[in-house]
Amino acid sequence: LFSTTYVEPQWRRQGVAQALLRQGEDWMRQFGLQRAATYTADHNLKLHQLYLGLGYELLPGQSGFVQLIKDL
Repeated sequence: LFSTTYVEPQWRRQGVAQALLRQGEDWMRQFGLQRAATYTADHNLKLHQLYLGLGYELLPGQSGFVQLIKDL
């Protein structure tokens, strides 16, 4: 489970977030985990785009949230 994805403004749009998420996925695989996921607000479209671009699926959640999930 990814808890928070944040990149300082001066480093955005340079591939930092993608690199961090890929490293996190690699770490999860090393420990035998088979799925990565996070929850976020349903209006957080920039984060949705980031995860969708890395192969995550957007699933409806509860109370204004969605889940982004990916089989590793």
